Amino acid sequence: MQDIQEVNQKSFYYELKNGDPILQSQWCTAMAIDQNNEMVLMQQNGLIKCFQFKHNVLKILAIIQNPKEIVKVVMFLKNRSTFLSTKGDSIINWPMNLMQCCKFINKQKLHSNIINCLILNQCQNLMVSCSGDQTIKFWQQQSNLWFCQQTIIKHKQNVKGIAINQKGDQVISYGDDMYIIVMKFNYQEQIWQVQQKIKGEKRLLGLCIISDNIFTFQYELSKQLCIYTNSIKNLHFRKTQEIPITLGKYFSYSLSKFIPQKNILINFSGSQVNLLKINQVNQNNKLIYKLIQIIDFQSINSGIISEDGQYLITWDYLSKQVNIRSYQEINDV
Repeated sequence: MQDIQEVNQKSFYYELKNGDPILQSQWCTAMAIDQNNEMVLMQQNGLIKCFQFKHNVLKILAIIQNPKEIVKVVMFLKNRSTFLSTKGDSIINWPMNLMQCCKFINKQKLHSNIINCLILNQCQNLMVSCSGDQTIKFWQQQSNLWFCQQTIIKHKQNVKGIAINQKGDQVISYGDDMYIIVMKFNYQEQIWQVQQKIKGEKRLLGLCIISDNIFTFQYELSKQLCIYTNSIKNLHFRKTQEIPITLGKYFSYSLSKFIPQKNILINFSGSQVNLLKINQVNQNNKLIYKLIQIIDFQSINSGIISEDGQYLITWDYLSKQVNIRSYQEINDV
């Protein structure tokens, strides 16, 4: 079993910053923060808003009028002057310099139904998408266009989400058919292959890869995170643990993300956000963890955590504000 990366094991909390909050009355369906923690994107009711992020304050730079189709993803590209958004079954490539021109660079259809999730590997030379058309597609970029290298059709219903590991050679998907599909890249044959299909018990949400050997997800309305692990002896994943979390009311969606630099697992669940410290894996393949902080919004919410785990940016229906929290370390007593 591959252990969790050894990092500073100090405790932490996310401190609310009292700068000028951004009032936003409509639901934020998608958010993104760039790798340098300098720019933030938000999608709201047919608008994409671009903010400068500096000294814990958001300053609006540009607003893009986007036709009222469902936008589920906005995404910065590392070391490039563009960002991506989805629009129904397509992606749109936008220039970062939106102050001068709010016209997109190009639009490209990827699927025959709405795109539910879009992910990139660390090098950003591989993009993976999933859709209501029941497919998972693997893409490589040439110039400003993406070319499909492979399509996997193993789900029988809408593919809700996908996750990719740090090395970029393992992708895990989940769908409305209640199946989880584990795919591995075969370096010798240069193709993606289905390694395992796992049947869930009910609707799955919030799948997150912690390491090559560990992933987690949550069943709808469940107060448990299911932990699946594998080992050198057994390459197939199996459920080895359930971690209790707080659910809160107004369950609208579940989202989990692991920050390897800080070994933090963040889980949006209902009206609450659970923040856990993942320490290591013991000899029985059990995660050693600690629930550090619970943020209760008392309403539906959405949010994003920065790639380095330094900032947590959220929106909630009760306050109708975008709030910023920053990571603070504390010494355990």
